[in-house]
Amino acid sequence: MFCGRRSLQTDADLAAILELAALADDHTVSAAALPYQLSSWACEDPANVRLWTVPTGELVAFAIFQIPFGSVYYGLHPQADAAALEATIFAWAKQRAADLAQTSDRPVGMSIWPRAEDIASQARLAHQGYVPLNTGKVFFQQPLTSSLPAPQLPAGFTLRPLAGETEVEAATDLLRAAFNITSVTPRWRRRILEQAHYRPDLDLVAVAPDGRLAAFCLLWLHPRGHLGQIEPMATHPDFQRLGLGRAIICEGLRRVQAHGATAAVVGTSSSNHRSQAMYQAAGFREHYRRVGYHVTAHPLSAITPDTITPDTIAPDTITPDSIAPDSIAPK
Repeated sequence: MFCGRRSLQTDADLAAILELAALADDHTVSAAALPYQLSSWACEDPANVRLWTVPTGELVAFAIFQIPFGSVYYGLHPQADAAALEATIFAWAKQRAADLAQTSDRPVGMSIWPRAEDIASQARLAHQGYVPLNTGKVFFQQPLTSSLPAPQLPAGFTLRPLAGETEVEAATDLLRAAFNITSVTPRWRRRILEQAHYRPDLDLVAVAPDGRLAAFCLLWLHPRGHLGQIEPMATHPDFQRLGLGRAIICEGLRRVQAHGATAAVVGTSSSNHRSQAMYQAAGFREHYRRVGYHVTAHPLSAITPDTITPDTIAPDTITPDSIAPDSIAPK
């Protein structure tokens, strides 16, 4: 039974989150890549991270409201009461979305991604008004128990680790261009370098003949050391269809294998068939899937009969004490 819940407070809380994630099943929470999530600007606001503890103070659950991705990620202790904790986590996520919608004065959508075979969690989400999405996520795995081929690069291209702080801005520009997003900031990319589980030799870039960063692949090792995870990787639009993605993945897998990992995983959207094909060409095979459940919160000023849908958060969940002080987006 859990007895307390609170926001993120100290570096010790971050360490406890990583320790808890390491106890969970590999496809329940992505413990290897969790430092990437914790580097987000969303986690700079303690209200976007919630912790649940037992009377002894031990952490039994955590949840991260990852604003840039419109998603909530959570982890549970394997011996905890999953039904009770998930019900609380799902309710907290809806409330946090309502708080952000009220503060920003615009709708805030949020999704949670249970495993496809986890019918119990899906039922709990539906019970709280979350609506199934038509898209999901697919995760691939590759064993690393045999020798791996050397990467094959186009003429003039090279692979190397990121040059630390001096290339943070360039790395951020590359990621934004590759994914066509602006939500990842230089501050986020810089915080990745400060994570305790970050390994500089696993932060790879492909460099074009003209010196531009053409592709990247950031890999993480599970705290137990048995698993490597790619999160994220992509190629700049100017350099796609040259084989850079497969080459940089190959080099990344060789490096996590050298660190002792016996398998590697990577995930993508179930609708991203191009990435799926690339991962399979690199030796990955489908491992498991997640399905999406979504809810939308509207600010009080925007709620009308036309905005009320089955996944709308009711306005009576918003209280003066729950309104966050900051804007939803980073400055």
